[in-house]
Amino acid sequence: MNQEEAKRIIEDTFRNSFDEGRFRLFAKNLLNDLDTDEAKSCQGNRIPDAFKDHIRQFKRLGKYTDPNGKELDVLVVTLKRETALDRARTMQRNFVAKYLKEAALVAYHTEGLEDWRFSFIRMEYVPVEKEGVTRAEEKLTPARRYSFLVGKNEPNHTAQKQLLPILQDDKNNPTLEAIESAFNIESVTKEFFEKYKGLYLQLHDELEGLVAKDPKIREDFTAKGVNTGDFAKKLLGQIVFLYFLQKKGWLGVKKDSEGNFGKWGSGPKDFLQKLFRKEIVPYENFFNDILEPLFYEALATDRGEASYYSRFRCKIPFLNGGLFEPIGNYSWEDTEILISDSVFKEVFDTFDLYNFTVREDEPLEKEVAVDPEMLGKVFENLLEVKDRHDKGAYYTPREIVHYMCRESLINYLDSTLNGGRVGYAPLANPQGQLFDPAQMARPKEQLELAAQAGPTLIPREDLETFIRVGEFGIENDQIVEEKGRETGRIKYKVPESIRDSAKRIDEALEDIKICDPAIGSGAFPVGMLHEVVRARETLSTYLKDEKERTVYNLKRHAIQESIYGVDIDCGAVDIAKLRLWLSLVVDEDDFLTIKPLPNLDYKIVCGNSLIGFPENWSSEAFDKIEKLKREFYDTANFSLKADLKARINPEIQARLVNSEKVFGHKVNFDFKLFFSEVWHKKNGFDVVIANPPYIDSESMSKGELANDREIISKTMHFTRGNWDIYIAFFEKGLSLLNKSGVLVYITPDKWLSKPFGEELRKNAINNFIFVVETGREVFLEAKVDSVITGISKCNHQYMEVGFLKDKHISTKKIDKNIIGGAFSLDWLFSDHIQLLLKFERIKTKLKDIGECESACATSDAYKLKQFIKSGTTSILSSKDALAVINTGTIGKYISKWKQNKMTYLKDKYEFPYVMRSDFLAAFSNTYGQKSIKPKIIIKGLTLLDACIDIKGNIVPGKSTLVVTSKSKENLYFLLLLLNTPIMFFYIKEKYRGSSYNQGITFTKDMVNDFPVPKNALIGSSMTQILADYMMQIEMVKYPTLFCFFQNIINGLFYELYFPEELDNIIFKNLVELKHISNILKEEDKILIIQSEFNRLYDFCHPVRKQLEAISGLSAFKIISESQ
Repeated sequence: MNQEEAKRIIEDTFRNSFDEGRFRLFAKNLLNDLDTDEAKSCQGNRIPDAFKDHIRQFKRLGKYTDPNGKELDVLVVTLKRETALDRARTMQRNFVAKYLKEAALVAYHTEGLEDWRFSFIRMEYVPVEKEGVTRAEEKLTPARRYSFLVGKNEPNHTAQKQLLPILQDDKNNPTLEAIESAFNIESVTKEFFEKYKGLYLQLHDELEGLVAKDPKIREDFTAKGVNTGDFAKKLLGQIVFLYFLQKKGWLGVKKDSEGNFGKWGSGPKDFLQKLFRKEIVPYENFFNDILEPLFYEALATDRGEASYYSRFRCKIPFLNGGLFEPIGNYSWEDTEILISDSVFKEVFDTFDLYNFTVREDEPLEKEVAVDPEMLGKVFENLLEVKDRHDKGAYYTPREIVHYMCRESLINYLDSTLNGGRVGYAPLANPQGQLFDPAQMARPKEQLELAAQAGPTLIPREDLETFIRVGEFGIENDQIVEEKGRETGRIKYKVPESIRDSAKRIDEALEDIKICDPAIGSGAFPVGMLHEVVRARETLSTYLKDEKERTVYNLKRHAIQESIYGVDIDCGAVDIAKLRLWLSLVVDEDDFLTIKPLPNLDYKIVCGNSLIGFPENWSSEAFDKIEKLKREFYDTANFSLKADLKARINPEIQARLVNSEKVFGHKVNFDFKLFFSEVWHKKNGFDVVIANPPYIDSESMSKGELANDREIISKTMHFTRGNWDIYIAFFEKGLSLLNKSGVLVYITPDKWLSKPFGEELRKNAINNFIFVVETGREVFLEAKVDSVITGISKCNHQYMEVGFLKDKHISTKKIDKNIIGGAFSLDWLFSDHIQLLLKFERIKTKLKDIGECESACATSDAYKLKQFIKSGTTSILSSKDALAVINTGTIGKYISKWKQNKMTYLKDKYEFPYVMRSDFLAAFSNTYGQKSIKPKIIIKGLTLLDACIDIKGNIVPGKSTLVVTSKSKENLYFLLLLLNTPIMFFYIKEKYRGSSYNQGITFTKDMVNDFPVPKNALIGSSMTQILADYMMQIEMVKYPTLFCFFQNIINGLFYELYFPEELDNIIFKNLVELKHISNILKEEDKILIIQSEFNRLYDFCHPVRKQLEAISGLSAFKIISESQ
């Protein structure tokens, strides 16, 4: 099909009201082999009871099988109610899901309405694991829906662009994946964001030019602290907000033929465009004459119930809230800001290409349109790359937001209703007061936490079901409630404990206090708002006597009473407020009176979260400020609001202005000062949730935050060493929680293992609830691996450890008693945790046999360079010459001093050496003494290769490690051990956070803490014989022999570490292994090794058979595959 014909079909189908004939023609052309023989229709009693109030008729127009054998139905669903198209999205999806097996293309429409929804719905199946084995049997998960809103009033630019390639290809049948990709929201949003960014830059340049040319604008902006960048951001945000509002028909409501004003909702859906086209009133400059009066007069002034605005001769709602107050209170009436009309033409031309929907996407419901969430991504896009890294702001994907919000609610309800968890946990150290001051006086060892944990009112599993999937049972459970009992066909979906405790759960959700200390563009507060309201909506089914439980009222209460946030970027704060207001506006259905937006000025605040007053600080002014704030929240009168602000702000500023004098540092925000009511009511927040900035220690130390870093280091406990900024956010967040509060953050994962995370790990170990590894794909631009962390003020014996893979999160439960003292946590994410635990049960360590140390200090490594010279192979025959090696010239068992040139601090050396006398004179410290001792030298980077220097005539260079021991036999044992895959596997899995190009940056502690069971091999002459073999083989490069004897060495250690599975067959059969240390000729040594190879390699030899048995060991396969 040619492009023009395909465009015409899309235009005819999607640019008009729903027409079944046009839709059928479109479907036949989209799906080349659509089978229409199985068409059918259902209505009346054939509609399931749970959906009868919503669904009038249901038709199947045909069935399609894609090239992979996957089936798709083409359906038409006729809805009963006018609001059903935009509401009850779960009901619409669930209705089709009840009927569906694989996928469907569905047209949802309501008779008489001009707009309709075109959706792709797909069931998801995930493999089920039974008894540790993943089987082909699969578990059904809730259906996902992707939708275009289409019709007479909607642009079809997006639908046309994304469906056109499939429609044009009439030779190939599309796969389900190809159809799904046509509904891909990401490609749409990326395109829109780039266009939006262009508009912002154009508007910003225009404002910069006006400020430069007009001294009056410049003086006003300077006096009021107005930044042209923030001005441009807010102006575009205001226009976007009104785009959403005009879709509801709230703008420009006119009189009817009888002279009566229409209801709210009857205004033109293109009111702004009409204003721009001068169809309503004439003007000279659009911004100066139209937008400023609309923003700061029409929308910001309460004109009573009539809401008539004479300038435009129509009704305009009073919105309150602060969005339509001039930025910085600049003098909009006296200052003429003549932004070119061409800028706004570009804005409207761009916005008119896209569908706008006020409903933010949910995990199972995605609208292929511009929604309020895009404002968050725009905020990030509008930061130039440099600024974005400086601020550390990275937008959290919506799936991650949903997961974190739901886990926060589950754990909040569990702590609040069940009093925490029962169990045992190791004691915290003295910093434990951040969690529970009583821990300071507790006895040694472990203590039972039952005393702090109340009776279980609601099983945690039921709370998880309720929060995660409770909404899917609403229609079903409403039928059961109406009938008064369960029947054979219809039973409750929501657990009994939830239904019985609905009132208590609802009260807990109504009373929740939530804070985001790095609010950014508001993703988490909006996410928490949706989750709280969705949960309370589900409970409405079981609260029969409750009235006024509309979604609007539930949202308004949550915004006014539950949500708080702070950010250092004032532009981000404005966008966060905007999103909260938009999420409320969507559910306002009162067509007689539109309620003003709630005031958010002292709830969503611009300030520095990390630098406040001391924890024990309080002020007698709290009560006075609180009383004034309550009055402020309750008023919508502009003059009264201004008066109250003029009384509140000086009270707050009076406490802030003297901070430097009293505390030694400047404070511009303090949680207890601004949010004192939270501490008076609940003594802290129930949930602290955030994506803190990603700013590392180096960037902080060198940038504008250097002074902040110094203050934070002095005032916080966790900020030790080279700490990144999110460590401070962990400590601040924990200090904001009440006694049963929950913190959930997404951050880089380095704190799991790096030294700067040690204080956090030690202090919070009792309180970790879960840690989920999300990897690098969540924040691609940040180029860091991230984790989601949940911490509670209650103690927990167990923690959940999870992984994000293919957009699914799976978790496993870990007993904290397995975590040692000087611990890291990253090893808990290993796929082979059970194997690691086997090693952890071994109590003796490598440091009990020998000692691993860094070869030299950094200063010594640089100082060494001046003594290094290039020589010849014979240079070491001089007793006063010492060879020098580094990470590039260390091999297994022997050095590569003779084979490879050495690169040392950018210079290359052949046969590098130092003069012994000069070296020892310059390094009279431990470095000099270590260098002339018998020792093992280990690569410090990437691979665990180790060579031996038994004579003490090799100097180890930069980044190397050395192992020494009082016994020469022990050195040989450790040389064999260090070169085994067992040790490399353990360190690689245990210290995953230290990975480097699939290898490890080794430390002395990693080596010293390696578990080594007591055994007969330690001190045995067998270890020296094998080491001599491997050194000799490696010198003459005989790979077959090397591989075989390395396998024998590996086998010895498999017998050592897995005694339950393996007898000591190799050890017993190597007792008579021949020595070569007393053989002078190199060729004679190889002959002996070759003869031993022939003997041991014999098919019937016990060693050969044991090696084959070891290769079938599950641990062998895991360790081998990890190399």
